[in-house]
Amino acid sequence: MLSEQQRIRFSELQQREEDATLNSSEQEELDSLIRIIETKEKEYLQPAIERLQQEHLKIQAQNDELKILSRRQKRLVRHLERVLAAAQTESTAIRTLV
Repeated sequence: MLSEQQRIRFSELQQREEDATLNSSEQEELDSLIRIIETKEKEYLQPAIERLQQEHLKIQAQNDELKILSRRQKRLVRHLERVLAAAQTESTAIRTLV
């Protein structure tokens, strides 16, 4: 990420910041180094972020499919309950005729 010289300077500036002895140009330098680090981290992490986003989309699609299947299963259960109720009614009617 940073060169050895930049890391040393970054550490020095961080220490001066902690000691509250940074001047404005040093603060700008520290801010610049932080931006460099953040940019490099973003570049490094981007493939992992993209992979996680793709996994999220895949899981979301699977969840949507599962919701559809769940609704279909509930409709099937309701249908089978109606068929069973009708069969029980018919069975009762047949037994009363015998």
